[in-house]
Amino acid sequence: MKLVAEKGRLLAFPYSSSSNLTIVGTFHALNEEDKSRLESLIDESDFVALEYDDVRLNSFFDVRHRKVKTRFSREGILYCDLLNALYLNVFIYLNEWTVSEHNKVVGGGRDVDDCEFLFCHNFARKKGKRIYLVDMPNHVVAQKLMRLPFRTKIQHILSVLGANKYPDAAYDIMFRQRERYMLEEVERFEGPFENLSSKGILVVGYSHALNYARKNYEIERVNKVSAQSKC
Repeated sequence: MKLVAEKGRLLAFPYSSSSNLTIVGTFHALNEEDKSRLESLIDESDFVALEYDDVRLNSFFDVRHRKVKTRFSREGILYCDLLNALYLNVFIYLNEWTVSEHNKVVGGGRDVDDCEFLFCHNFARKKGKRIYLVDMPNHVVAQKLMRLPFRTKIQHILSVLGANKYPDAAYDIMFRQRERYMLEEVERFEGPFENLSSKGILVVGYSHALNYARKNYEIERVNKVSAQSKC
């Protein structure tokens, strides 16, 4: 498996189903070297797909308690019952806190207030590239989390604090489902990967990129074993 990665730098590798799609794992905080590398990758691409969605781009996602049937407003507000509002708001706060703490660790020349996906979006727009926001919308993710059992929600909160193993049901929503969704969205915009003729990049968080890399490795290993068995 071809990987381009160094400690503290971007992770970039071709997706197993199409050499024309490069998956790029980035940090929440960018330094000048990261920005230069991203600009080069965008320059070389026909399209740029981002782990972002229209709600985050055009408004501010919020969760509020209201005694009404769960609904999502055009202003980016998810209304739900009190317990779910507490659960989601605590999770959002802790998640943002975790990102902030990580940014402090990587620090050193990185722009910790800059959004990596907005940086890519703005540069790609400036260069006239096709831009796709392919992440599962926040309110969809939130409503999936709301359906988890109460015990799992508690375990989920504890896992963000590092006091508990990430519950598989929550992990499935936050990682596996979103990672499948992002690839499906790229195909929806550009067509099946096996016929992909345009060159593009999918820019995601570092953890998602590592998961894609592991999946790549598994696919290549299975293909290699299959080829050897036919010899």
